[in-house]
Amino acid sequence: MMPFRRARNRLVSIGTVAVAVSVTMSACGSPSVQPPRLHSRADESSGPQRLSGALYVPFAGVLAGRPRIEAIMHQASEEAVSACMAMRGYVYHPERYVAPLAEGDSFTDLAFARVHGYHLPAPADEDALHPSNHAELDGLNDDQRRGWRQALLGLPVPRDPRTLPHGADRFISIRLPHHGSITYDASSCAVRGLTRVYGDVQVWRQTQADVSTLRESVFEAMSSDSDYIQSISSWRDCMRRMGYEYSEPRSAADSFIRQGSAPPSRAEISAAVADVSCYRTLGLATVRTDLTKKYERVVARQHPGLLNRMRRLLRLAEARTIGR
Repeated sequence: MMPFRRARNRLVSIGTVAVAVSVTMSACGSPSVQPPRLHSRADESSGPQRLSGALYVPFAGVLAGRPRIEAIMHQASEEAVSACMAMRGYVYHPERYVAPLAEGDSFTDLAFARVHGYHLPAPADEDALHPSNHAELDGLNDDQRRGWRQALLGLPVPRDPRTLPHGADRFISIRLPHHGSITYDASSCAVRGLTRVYGDVQVWRQTQADVSTLRESVFEAMSSDSDYIQSISSWRDCMRRMGYEYSEPRSAADSFIRQGSAPPSRAEISAAVADVSCYRTLGLATVRTDLTKKYERVVARQHPGLLNRMRRLLRLAEARTIGR
C-alpha cells in the first residue's frame, strides 16, 4: 500500500508449507528470518487472491514471476508432497496456490484500501493448514499426528547434525545473506516436493537467498536519491493534512498490527485510504517506477552472474514441470 516499502523476506517458506529449520546466528546480530511455522495462505477468503496490472515487474521477472507458471509449479510441488506422504502411510491434501498481491495495484487502488486496509499478513499460526488437512489430523491419535508432521516437515534440526546417523547428508544448510544459516531436513516430504520442481533444493534455496537481497539493495540506493527524499517529504505533508503524522510510508502500515485473522480496524482502513489518496494525488506511482528502474539497472550490472543463475534455475524448473 505504501510507496517504496521494502519487500518482506520469505525465505523460510517451502511450497505452501514451511519446513522445520534451524537458524544459526552470529553473536553480533538478530535473525533476519523468523523461525518458520507450519503455515498456508490457502484459505485467505477474506482478501483477494490476485490483483492484476502491477506497475513494474522487478528485474524483468526474476524476483516476481508469472502467476500462471508459478501456479503450475506450485501444484506440481504439492502433488509430489502428497505422493511422498502417501508412500509413508499418510494422507496430505495439496494446498491451493494463492498468488501474491500485485504490488502496483495496492499502491493506487482506493476501493481495495476501503475494504482491506493495508492487507497486513496475519501472524503465522502453527496449525494454519488447509481445512482438509486439519480434518485429516483431527482423525489421528497423538502418535499418528506426530508421525504425520514429521513425515511432512522432517526431524527437528539438531544443534549439530553430525551427531545423527547420516546427519551430514540428511540436513542441508543455506547461508543467509547477512549472517547465520537456515537448515532443512532433506528427507521431509515438503523438501521432496520442492525437489520435483527445482531439482537441487540446496542450490535453489541458496540462490533464492542471495537474490532476495537485491531489492533491499535497490531500496537502500533509492533512499539517498533527491527525488526520493522529495517524494517522501511531499507524502509526509499530504498525510499531515489528512490528520496523520508519520515519518515515512512504511511506518504508516507498521503502526497497525493484526490479531490472527481479524479484519482491518476502522483506524487502519482510514489511514490506508489517506495513504493511497496521497499516493495518487502526488503521482508517486511514476516516481516510484522511475527510481526502481534506475537503481535496478545499477544493481543488475553489479550482479549479472547471480541474476543469470536465477533465470537459468527458473527456466529449468519450468521445463521440469511443464515440459518446455
